[in-house]
Formats: sequence, C-alpha cells, structure tokens
Amino acid sequence: MLRVLVTGGPRRWKTQELANETRVSLGQIANVKKLLADREWIDSDDSGFGLRSFDRAVLPLIRDWSENYRLSRSAAADFYSMRPVPTTESMLVVNASEIGGELGFTAFSGAARLQPIVRYQRVAAYYLGNLEQLAERAGLNGSTAARM
Repeated sequence: MLRVLVTGGPRRWKTQELANETRVSLGQIANVKKLLADREWIDSDDSGFGLRSFDRAVLPLIRDWSENYRLSRSAAADFYSMRPVPTTESMLVVNASEIGGELGFTAFSGAARLQPIVRYQRVAAYYLGNLEQLAERAGLNGSTAARM
C-alpha cells in the first residue's frame, strides 16, 4: 500500500480504489490511513486522500520504515539457475502469476526496473506463496531456506 501511495505522486485515492490497486482489505486500508493521518502524512478531502509533499510525508515515511525494518523478521531462501538473470526473473513472474503467489522484486532486481542502467547478477525478490512450488516451476535449484 505504501509503495503505491509513494509511487502514485500527487494522486488522490478513494479507499476502494486503493484496496483494488493493492489487493489489501478495506479494513487494512483504513488502519494504515488512520496511522498516516495521525502522523499528518496525508491530506483528505472530498476527492479522496493522498500523501503530502515529499518533505512532509514521503521522506519521514521512508525514514520511519528504515529505522524499523529488520531483515531478521524475514525468512530467506537461496536458489540458483544457469539461466541469464532476465530469463530467471521472467520465469518467476510468469510462474508466480500462474500459481497465484505475490512476487515483488527488491534490491538490484527492483532497482533495475526504476533505473535500467543498474547492473547485477543476482535476482532478489519477496514472495508470498508456496516458495518450493514456485522454485520448481521456475526451474530453480538448491533451496537453502533459512530464517535470517
């Protein structure tokens, strides 16, 4: 939800529109909207709500996230493939979609989508779904799933 708000620029959102875009429940949208309002990071009016300016909302939001993010709260798994990185990423996207999982690229894989000049040799992604099924379908080998 926050990614959509931040990348949406000055767009005004109705609650249902944001729920549809993010595939998040209306209740969760309301919870996050209240938190953002309490911190004075959004403006609301009849046209909807949206983040305030970069300095008044986006920058404080990113700072707060970076201060509270802990990699140790995430599970990690390492796989390998002999395919080129773009092919591996495409296979992940197609197969995640086919089996109904949620996939989001991060680190250099994510950065390359915003700035194609980024060079990298390792795919990094968050995945919500059956990871072993995705890895098998995408032709990845060597799972070493571990808690970080």
